[in-house]
Amino acid sequence: MSAALVDRALEIALTKVGIRETSRNRGPEIDTWVRRIGLDPEGRHPYCVAFLVGGVFYEAAQEIGLRNPLPATGKAIRLWLRSPSWARAPLVKRGCIFVRVRDLEDPDSAGHAGLVVDVVFPEKRIITVEANTNPAGSREGDGVYKRSRPFEYVNLGYLDFGARET
Repeated sequence: MSAALVDRALEIALTKVGIRETSRNRGPEIDTWVRRIGLDPEGRHPYCVAFLVGGVFYEAAQEIGLRNPLPATGKAIRLWLRSPSWARAPLVKRGCIFVRVRDLEDPDSAGHAGLVVDVVFPEKRIITVEANTNPAGSREGDGVYKRSRPFEYVNLGYLDFGARET
């Protein structure tokens, strides 16, 4: 997809920092993101991927007049597996989505995903915007935060939806 889409998604993501749950895995914005990926918010689903798919990339695509390139899913492992192979990035850069899973051998493994805002060298860290995390970095948190993670936190890889222009 276009670099313009990724740039706008980053801008939107940064405006979401500070959104908090009003009850476990629920809140007005969170419920909207979850509905947009086809899930019922009453299920209190983890929403880190819904934030990306039904939140920031959905909103950016709507504004620019493009199709949202992210697959409609709420699980990190499914986001990875259902994304086009061209989106798999060999190196991390601003605008990539990081994907981490608990068990690389389990196709239904719990996981976490977020959007890379910056890459910091020589510290080998990524600055991210993530949902369903907290100040301690949990993958089952209470809102949207800007975080700093070491490179080794990401055990599956990065997706770059700006790798192809439309």
